Amino acid sequence: MTDPTSPSVTLGARVRKMDGAIRTLFGEGSSGQNLLKICQDATRDLRDIDDQRGIPDRIITVLGHKNAGKSTLCSLLVKDSNARKRIQSGLGSDNATRKITWIGPVSPDRFEHDSEIAIAVPRDRMAELEVPYTLVDVPGYTDAEENARNAASRILRMASTVVLVTSWGSLEDESALTYLHGCDGAHIIPVVVDDKYATRKRDDKRESELDDFRRSVEKWCPGSEVAYPIVLPKIDAAPEDKPEKKSEWKDLVRDETISALKKATSAPPDPQRLAFGRYNKFVGAIRRGLMPFLSNINPHYEKLLHQEEEAARDIAEQLIGNERQLRCGTRVRMLADVANSSPALFFPYRSFLGLLTLTSGAWDRMMLTLFGSSPSLVMVILQSAKNVRSLQELRQKARDALQEQAASLASGHLASVNQVFLRSVRQNLPPERQDQFPPEFKEATLRGLEEMEAETRRIFEDGVKEHRANAWLPWGIGLLAMVIWFLLAAGPVWAVYREFLSAWKQAFGAAGSASWQVFPVPSASMLFATLILVFGPVFLLAMVSLCLSVTRKRVDECVKSVRANTDIALDGFISAGLIRLQTDDEMRDAVRLLLRECRSDADNGRA
Repeated sequence: MTDPTSPSVTLGARVRKMDGAIRTLFGEGSSGQNLLKICQDATRDLRDIDDQRGIPDRIITVLGHKNAGKSTLCSLLVKDSNARKRIQSGLGSDNATRKITWIGPVSPDRFEHDSEIAIAVPRDRMAELEVPYTLVDVPGYTDAEENARNAASRILRMASTVVLVTSWGSLEDESALTYLHGCDGAHIIPVVVDDKYATRKRDDKRESELDDFRRSVEKWCPGSEVAYPIVLPKIDAAPEDKPEKKSEWKDLVRDETISALKKATSAPPDPQRLAFGRYNKFVGAIRRGLMPFLSNINPHYEKLLHQEEEAARDIAEQLIGNERQLRCGTRVRMLADVANSSPALFFPYRSFLGLLTLTSGAWDRMMLTLFGSSPSLVMVILQSAKNVRSLQELRQKARDALQEQAASLASGHLASVNQVFLRSVRQNLPPERQDQFPPEFKEATLRGLEEMEAETRRIFEDGVKEHRANAWLPWGIGLLAMVIWFLLAAGPVWAVYREFLSAWKQAFGAAGSASWQVFPVPSASMLFATLILVFGPVFLLAMVSLCLSVTRKRVDECVKSVRANTDIALDGFISAGLIRLQTDDEMRDAVRLLLRECRSDADNGRA
């Protein structure tokens, strides 16, 4: 089953979007026909990379020029004599491979009978590697028919392992390498067949030529892992009067090839590298096809992007606030974090933390309240309500301001820049398509505000978590406060309960004539003083805990981190095109899609 998150699937979706954009702008006539063919080929290739045309095993493709020894090498990896006879190999056009030959236990899906043949060979009748595999013998590129050549190109673009077979005399011939560039991203094993294997000197000149050949392969396939070339004897060049030499060379070719293949297939295939390599080649082909069109409109597009970036940075500044606002918000959030992270078991310490956080800005009045000042108590309550109400109003005002600014930018300055951009697009379309493109700017909105707001909120919360005090500080002080509170409260509670129990005993005594007045009734002043003396130290410890946990240094570091990470996130939003003008005009959106994809690699983009 196809994985919807695989690179081939996600990149295939991007190809289909570009296909739709090309149809929208250029139609299916002569202007867009070649571009649509490029899209069609890329869609098919990415699908082949994803499902390997139904082949469950590792696909090993053998490529080379005519009579290089590709088919001979393939036959040496097959133990089944009947199957070996069906593999066309040897000198002369009668024995040369004319069609793509699949050698393995499973035939591929979407089989093309005019350009492919399949030779069924059970896995146990093939040379043993570390993984199950299927061989693909590609016709010699010097004389392959057009259908076979096109099919071979598609096979190479989906191959994870490629054996490049060439002769020693063709090391400097790059015609094979141009054929090879379609499989950029595969693991490539260069095999050099030497007809003078027995007599050629193993000297520095030989090694230098092999190094040059490897570098040439790497130049054509920069995304591939290229092994060091292995040099093998040309079996047909063995002396006819020494049959044992031919048998010896066959064993040597088989053993060296198996050893190289085992090393190449030891790691799992990397379909992501193949998919991204294929997509980047597709983008390059589209870019070349659209070169005049893109070159003429790109300056106006760059100006529009610059204006959108400035608008996005202005909005980001509003989201996180100025220096004073950000510092204030960071301090309040850190205070709340200390209160929330303390367990409810720490009573009344945790309650005081919450109260002090809620009454931030009124701590002096809180101290007066503890000593019996009623006006201060009223001011504390008013400050608490003000803090909650101000926070709600601030959030709503921020959202309203963002929407107003976005609407102003979309209909004002950005609109004029966008109008110039649209006119340049219209002028550079083919004449038969210009009437289809809207001549005037339609109403637009600035897209991405909600996502940007959510991201800045996440960055702010992460900054607070990163720079908050260690949990042991409020926990340690909270544990101390709880112990002190229990010790201080134990005395008054025990005294009151002792007198209460004594009066209770009298009430149920022999006469049973005790009055309710014998039960202890503490005075209000004594009760209030007791509460202050018992709760006061805990309250002070809560203030100390908050002061130590939310220091100026922590707030400054958090503010610095939030601003830096917001800038990074904003750059990502801008480069990914998440903040941009959006309209209901599909032709305008099609232009921007093509511009974005044609100026980026597969893993990077800008709208």
